[in-house]
This record gives sequence, structure tokens and C-alpha cells, in this order.
Amino acid sequence: MRQRFMVSLVAALVLAAALPAHLAVQLQTEWPLSLIVTLFFTNCSEALIAAAGFRLLSDGIPHLDTFSRLRAFFLAAGLAAPLISSFADAAVVNETAPGGLTWLRNLLGAAPGLVPYGSGTPGCGGVVAMGGSEAPNVNAAGFGFTCANAPKSALGLGLVADAQDAAGTDLLGIGLKLHVDPLAATLFLGLDFHSDAGGFGFAPAPIPNDPTLAGATLYAQSVWMEPIASSCSASPFGLVGSKGLSVTMLP
Repeated sequence: MRQRFMVSLVAALVLAAALPAHLAVQLQTEWPLSLIVTLFFTNCSEALIAAAGFRLLSDGIPHLDTFSRLRAFFLAAGLAAPLISSFADAAVVNETAPGGLTWLRNLLGAAPGLVPYGSGTPGCGGVVAMGGSEAPNVNAAGFGFTCANAPKSALGLGLVADAQDAAGTDLLGIGLKLHVDPLAATLFLGLDFHSDAGGFGFAPAPIPNDPTLAGATLYAQSVWMEPIASSCSASPFGLVGSKGLSVTMLP
């Protein structure tokens, strides 16, 4: 009992230590304080879900000493936690943030520097295609990833890495073909996707003003979830994966 209390106390102290940094960054925006504080708790929930899920899936032993525990870590921390907590993020923004969400469709075809690849894991809308809102130029503050044929009015998880899996691998054994390679990557990021009633998805991904990024190539994919009872996906968990997208930064 005492050990459980000490673990909970340490976890609370670690999360509290992140609050000053969170406030320092978010207070530079024009968001209301209530939204900023609430988003801190939803962000903390992602870490707690990841930790609890990893312990549950690894038989209570939080070590990366076997392939099954490594898979449990990626499933809990890399997929389940961001996807589940994104529902809370979206609900908070929808209720608290001023204004609304706006999607800009690119109807001119693929922009320079963007090359799709792979076949993905189709859902009821068919194959989910990935694209970009504009060319991936350095200092493109409005750049974001787009999706077509995504599950409608849903939340998704964007995966960005510097390692590609062109053919696609069901790395986690959950019926989802990954077109990024988290095991070979030295950079692995997650993004929040939202789709509208037509299945068009968007995830903001502004590119910083750093000239050294020109010529660098990253690989992106989005992951979605359909209701299991009505899912058309080959995944038993109703997971849907987009095609991959190669992104080469332009000057």
C-alpha cells in the first residue's frame, strides 16, 4: 500500500513539474486561461494512459527486454494513448476555444515535394489518401497534412518519422499496416487529425524557419478508428491506416 502511494506521489510530482513549461509556451497564444489549463490535464492523461496501458500489456513489468513488451510499449504509448487522449483534446477545444475549426482543401493535386506511397489499411471509405495543404517549404507556417476518404467526423493519429516502410508492416500484430518504421527511425512524432462529415482530414504541421531543413525527407501516415461493429477494415480493432506520404522539405 505504501509503495503504491509513493508511486502515485512521484507521478504527481513529475506531472506538476511540467506545468510551468506548459504555461510558458501556451500563455504566448491568445487562448483563454481555462483552455490552457484544461489542455494541461488532457496532455497529462496521455502520459498516464500510456504508462497504465504499457504495464497492463507487459504483465506489470515495465521493461523493454522482449519483443512482446516492445510491441506493448508502441501499442500503448505510440498508438492508444495519443488516440484516446485526442478525444478529450478535441472536446475541450470544441467547447472552450474561440471560433471554430477550418479545413482548407487543396484541389490542385499533389504539391511539389510530396509523394504518396504504399497501400494502407482501407476502411469503409476505401483507401485513405495522404497529401499536404501546400508545398512543404521552409517557414511554411500554414502547412498541414490532409486526408481523403477518412472515417467521417472522427479523430485520427498522424505518425511522422524519418524512416520509411514502403511495403507496409503489421508491426504490432493488430491488423494495421504501418508505412513508417518506428524501429529504424531517429525521429518519431505524433499529430492530431480531425475529419469532417465528408471524410476530409487535416492535421496542422507548421514548418519552422530553419534553412538547414531544406532537402530533408520525412515520411507520414495517419491512423483512424471505425466502430468495430460496423467497420470494413481488416483490423479486428477497426483500425484504418492511410497510404504513406514522403515529404521533402523545399527551400
